[in-house]
Amino acid sequence: MIVENKLGKASGARLFYNYLLEKRYITRTFLDELVEIIRQYDIWEWYTKYKNKKVRVLHILFEEQGYKIHLND
Repeated sequence: MIVENKLGKASGARLFYNYLLEKRYITRTFLDELVEIIRQYDIWEWYTKYKNKKVRVLHILFEEQGYKIHLND
């Protein structure tokens, strides 16, 4: 299992996504970009390395909405 590559460290989302691809439970789709955004967010490379505006927007949304998920609303 590769936990770091040329893009940087892998997040849990990236590892799980790669597992699903490897086992052929899913195929590559738009999720590639989403998983990369989550990876950058999880390990803060969006800020320290890439200055990725998409991830910055995600960060702002999480900050404004809070991190709680309400399943019974």
